[in-house]
Amino acid sequence: MELQARTIEMVSDRRRQVTEATRLAASGPIGAVLDRVDIPYAYVVKVLDVHPCLGKVAGRRLLDELGIAHRTRLGELVPGNRVAIERACGCRHA
Repeated sequence: MELQARTIEMVSDRRRQVTEATRLAASGPIGAVLDRVDIPYAYVVKVLDVHPCLGKVAGRRLLDELGIAHRTRLGELVPGNRVAIERACGCRHA
């Protein structure tokens, strides 16, 4: 039972992180999401998918151009990746 409870708690926390990251990305500057240390589990591609200045196709192209794997989690981004994404976004919203 204890293992099941811990697993449910972990899954719930990860879902919360993804929801929070996409909510922030859809309504605010991209840097505000990329710099958050409390949401490391969300994939960077999901954040770019919902950002108003990018969307699915442009966000994935951006990651390809920067050499960042789509399945990279926010917590795995190095500072150089964060800066490159912000610059390449080229959005006043960012």
